[in-house]
Amino acid sequence: SQDSQVLLRVHKVLQDARTAGNWSLPRIRERDPGYFKEFKDVVSRPYVIRGYSRELGNRVLSGEHAATKREMFSETRSDRCMQEMMGSTGPRQDPNIHTTRCTVTDECWRFVTADGATGYTITHQLLWTILGEHVGCKENINAFASREGVWEGVESIQQHLCTKILREAEVLAYSGPPEPEQDLFLEQ
Repeated sequence: SQDSQVLLRVHKVLQDARTAGNWSLPRIRERDPGYFKEFKDVVSRPYVIRGYSRELGNRVLSGEHAATKREMFSETRSDRCMQEMMGSTGPRQDPNIHTTRCTVTDECWRFVTADGATGYTITHQLLWTILGEHVGCKENINAFASREGVWEGVESIQQHLCTKILREAEVLAYSGPPEPEQDLFLEQ
């Protein structure tokens, strides 16, 4: 049946991803040990994402604000926010980063909830929430969300971001992603 074919393809993609991950981890560790150490929580154990049904959203989160140019994607800012969430330390770590696991700073919250973001910013906003769940910080994120007026917390943030990512991916798929956007399309 068609469902069986789809399931087989998904299983094959999963196997290929596992093979690629197992092949790349030692090389990343060897090439940049400091970076590997800082982000070892990201790669050291499988992500268990609890599946639950979600519908695409149409509304803006109540605590969301318009993104400024300063809040558009910065890999350095994204890495710093993830380091703060993990409480990671390492030779390359910015000394201004808090080292307590589950830290949510105002700057990172603005980054994660900045509306109007596109491309890599949206995927890294979502990645930050997934990482937070992965390292056991969902309650902290939800508490921060409540304090900031995003009452629904992680699930509503993820639903909102997934909706934005899907809409952007559909545009890229329809028009064919331009050369510099091909890796973004895969990330989405």
